[in-house]
Amino acid sequence: MYCNNIRGFSLANKGGLSNQAAFVIFGPYSFYSHSMKAQSTKQLLAALEEDLRSVADETQKTAMEAYMRHQFTFLGIKMPLRKATTAPHVKELLKAPDANLDKTMKWFWSKPEREFVYTGLVYCQKAQKIWAADSVKLFEYMITTHSWWDSVDVIAVHFIGDLLKKFPEIMEDTISRYRSSDNMWLNRTAILHQLKYKKATNEALLFDICLQFKGSNEFFIQKAIGWALREHAYLNPTSVKDFVEDSDLKPLSRREALKHFA
Repeated sequence: MYCNNIRGFSLANKGGLSNQAAFVIFGPYSFYSHSMKAQSTKQLLAALEEDLRSVADETQKTAMEAYMRHQFTFLGIKMPLRKATTAPHVKELLKAPDANLDKTMKWFWSKPEREFVYTGLVYCQKAQKIWAADSVKLFEYMITTHSWWDSVDVIAVHFIGDLLKKFPEIMEDTISRYRSSDNMWLNRTAILHQLKYKKATNEALLFDICLQFKGSNEFFIQKAIGWALREHAYLNPTSVKDFVEDSDLKPLSRREALKHFA
């Protein structure tokens, strides 16, 4: 691999380190196989994929897939190395003259290995300046495609939540659709979208959504109710405690909501 840090490469190899270990120690620019002269998004994504696959680790793959209950395949790249490998590519993607949020995110979502989804989430969060009101359609696609808590929760809290604050005119319709949807992950998004709103939280809406779904037998819904209430309790503990006492929540939701009262 190309190495900008010749001294770092030499030290790494003299010490018997693998390229992968030396990459982590000396940083993402020490072992970097592309000059970043490519301008198009297509070229930049191809370079990202090549570098990410080059640090795949079969010894980590099985454990990572088991942790996610074998919902997805993995390259076996732990977070520090994944971030170090992809950070320069994400930086260049953000500057691409042909940047297209929808096409780029659907490229990330088209890859079978979960590390691409995680990298896409990082890119999307950093690309907020090109978000538009109709980005909600893309985010819904991301929520309902290859769905699991590891992606959905980021999208619910940091993408949908932030987008609705940026474009409040779409909030009522969006949350109404999520509440009435048959898709459990959209229901969970409706519950969680205000998680980081703090003083801007619409408490009446939060409580109303929790009441709507309180009878659900779905683990991820019960957990979301408790999580949303617990987060709001940091701001308004009395209100949350009274709501929980009066609402006959499922035991899991109740435990999660009152965790920090113990």
